[in-house]
Amino acid sequence: CLLMSLSTLLTAGTPLKTAVSVLSNASITANGNSQNYFAGVYRNFFVFIYVSSASGTVTISFNAYDPTTRQSVTLASNTITATGAYYIAVNNYAGQWFNLSWSVNGTFTLTIVVYESW
Repeated sequence: CLLMSLSTLLTAGTPLKTAVSVLSNASITANGNSQNYFAGVYRNFFVFIYVSSASGTVTISFNAYDPTTRQSVTLASNTITATGAYYIAVNNYAGQWFNLSWSVNGTFTLTIVVYESW
C-alpha cells in the first residue's frame, strides 16, 4: 500500500526532499565524474548547475550506474558554453545508483547540487 509505505518512510525520518552537493565553486579543466550516489527511495532528480565562469564547452551528464557491471549510462545531459544557471531533470528513475560526469573543452567554474524527491 502506498500510504503505508509513505507512513513508514515518514516515521523512519526519510525526508520528502534532500540535496547533495557535488561541486562547490570548483574549477574544471578536465573530464571527470562524481562518486556514485545511492538513490534509495528517491525517484525524481533536479540537477542545478551554476556556471560562474566559462570558456569553451562543458557537457554535464546524469548517469544511471550499475554496481554489478560497474558501468554508467547517460540518461540526460546539458551542454553549456556560457555563464548562468542550468538544470537537468530526471523523473521516475528506476535505478538504485547514479552519478554525474562532465566532459570539458576549456575552463569552467561550476557549482552542482542534486535535489532528490520521492
